[in-house]
Amino acid sequence: MAELVLRTKYHDTETYPITQSEILLGRDAKSLLATQLGDFPSVSRRHALIIQREAKFFIEDLGSRLGTSVNRRPIATLTELRHGDRIRLSNVEIEFRHSLVETPSSRQTFSSDGPEVEFGSEDGERLKLASSVPVSLQRTEDLRGKIGAERKLSALLNVLDVISATDDIGQMLQGLLEGLLTIFPTADRGLVGLRRKETGDIRLRATRTRDLNSTATVRMSRTIVERVSQEKTAILCHDVQADANYGASSSLSSFEVRSFMCAPLLSTDGEVMGMIQIETISEQGDFTNDDLELLAAIAPQAALTLKYSELFDQAVKRQVIDRDLEIARRVQMALLPDQSPKLKAYQFFDYYEAAFEVGGDYYDYIPLSENRLAVVLGDAAGKGVSASLLMAKVSGELKYLLSSEESPAAAVAKLNDNICTAGAMGRFVTLVVLVIDTEKHEVTMVNAGHMSPLIKLQNGEVKERGKETRNPAVGIMPMMRFQEMTFNIAPGEIVLVYTDGFTEAINGQEKLYGLERVRAHLEKPDLNAATLGARILDDLTGFVGQQPQSDDMCLVCFSRKKYS
Repeated sequence: MAELVLRTKYHDTETYPITQSEILLGRDAKSLLATQLGDFPSVSRRHALIIQREAKFFIEDLGSRLGTSVNRRPIATLTELRHGDRIRLSNVEIEFRHSLVETPSSRQTFSSDGPEVEFGSEDGERLKLASSVPVSLQRTEDLRGKIGAERKLSALLNVLDVISATDDIGQMLQGLLEGLLTIFPTADRGLVGLRRKETGDIRLRATRTRDLNSTATVRMSRTIVERVSQEKTAILCHDVQADANYGASSSLSSFEVRSFMCAPLLSTDGEVMGMIQIETISEQGDFTNDDLELLAAIAPQAALTLKYSELFDQAVKRQVIDRDLEIARRVQMALLPDQSPKLKAYQFFDYYEAAFEVGGDYYDYIPLSENRLAVVLGDAAGKGVSASLLMAKVSGELKYLLSSEESPAAAVAKLNDNICTAGAMGRFVTLVVLVIDTEKHEVTMVNAGHMSPLIKLQNGEVKERGKETRNPAVGIMPMMRFQEMTFNIAPGEIVLVYTDGFTEAINGQEKLYGLERVRAHLEKPDLNAATLGARILDDLTGFVGQQPQSDDMCLVCFSRKKYS
């Protein structure tokens, strides 16, 4: 049985069973939590989708404005859900529960570069531990006075030199274990487990035995790992085999471990990154309290080096991504007009700002003949790179189709067929095409699933144009016929088209900018395209304040001059 647990400041804690193979999350009326999420405008109408495949559940973001995260990690692809995962839709948190969770008696087998590895799950809490030591960076400073072992201190410095000399995690861990086997001559084998960011559990990453030809199975005690992680202490057991309470079935005793030490890898902020375990199978190989003190001092230093390596790796990858995104941004900006048209009887204003480096909004001015100019504005589903790639295709094809097809409606129909044929995996584009005849002062419009343009008439009235002839979005279904309409534009009249990044902009109080504020600016007297666009931008900037932009924003308006 799977269920969602919703806790918000507006509702008591409520539980909702998942009874269908696909569950929509968002403010849409078909959403499982439509009523509850309706109080949160920052949640998109179709925000995310939970999918069941056999006994597993997955979640997918549906191109929402503010994204979806699981356990505070944003998701970009289909992501598996586990019992206890915290799903975040904008600022709303939902807990996922699933009764088919891993039980304490389960066992998992993992592979590594060393011997075969198994993860045991016995009643390890019954083990009689000889001692335990808190782990922190301060232990390195205290090491000299407590241990007084210059040879081991020298070996410790050698270990740190080895693991600091490479940024490869695998080489770093092998160097760490080799150094530990040198520091502790009675140790027969060592292993390192690291926490997986995707699941939060600790998985074995490296093993090393003194006998490099050994084919013995190395095993970790799940209970010991959990205890070390929760208490953040290094622990020592002198003699596992002599401990009657531990039992012959335990993972360590069944593999002839005589004595072992285990210490957590702690970052500077106390995060448990993993653990180190050192074992001996010899009866004369018992570890001492001084050994435990030394391991407790080594562990945080090793963790610090691992953290620096991880951050360095992330920084390098981020530099590559940033460079590629900057190139993509320049390419996308080159597809947009570098200036507004200069026409005797008309004035134009335009604005574009992507929420991220690249975006899915788009506008263009396409000259069709001496007296005809197409004004295009579009919004691709989703955000970021995928939306920008789709919009680049639309931009290139529309330039050709509007010039070659017999009408704007035929051009958009052909574009729709091309997008559907290309198999854009459910991606679609809302689009408005406005062809201005500057001699007849007529506008021919095709609206493909977009918000209706607003027009201010000579008498001051503001109307939405073309609701009755609005077509489906481009890319939804092939072989469709698109309708168009024609209207006159009189002197002084203004036409405004925009994307939902304007009307759905959110301020710090989670209030939407809204269509009414846009209409209010159109209703003011003495307007032209330039003054209208500037007023909307100034008002929007003051409205959102310091709130980060959550969606791409695009606006185009044009007006016929009063004395033309």
